[in-house]
Amino acid sequence: MIKKFILLSVATVVIAGCKKDNAAPLLDITGNWKMTAFDQGNVSATAAQYPCIENNMLTVNANGTASGQYTGSTSCVLSNAGSNTGVIVTLGQPGQASTPLNWVHNGNSFTFRQTTQAGTGQRFYATLNKVNNQLTLHITDTITVGGNTMIEHETRIKQ
Repeated sequence: MIKKFILLSVATVVIAGCKKDNAAPLLDITGNWKMTAFDQGNVSATAAQYPCIENNMLTVNANGTASGQYTGSTSCVLSNAGSNTGVIVTLGQPGQASTPLNWVHNGNSFTFRQTTQAGTGQRFYATLNKVNNQLTLHITDTITVGGNTMIEHETRIKQ
């Protein structure tokens, strides 16, 4: 009887130790990310419409730092030509300074913070996914322009 009890106890421990982990695998955010789509209220664009969008690069380092930079040789200006609001968004200009950032994560969700001389600045949030075997970073930011608060969305793919 004691042998059966010990055998049953060992089997229970082995089965409990084999429980399936349903957590999503942690994806690697480090590397270079190019923008492929942008949406800011009245202005939406893809790299197919405005190839200059892909010159907006995000470099993410393993040490919790990152930087955003524009690598194009001409300005990247988006407009909503079909709208009567005349909204124009400039996504980059040649020679503009890179933006230093810090980042932390909780699984595949990330918080980025702009680094300024006065400390840390504006935050934005990102989610890392694998879509069709391609790592995709979806960024959401809340910005205020001219007294209007807007939600900005970016899609980036890993290089």
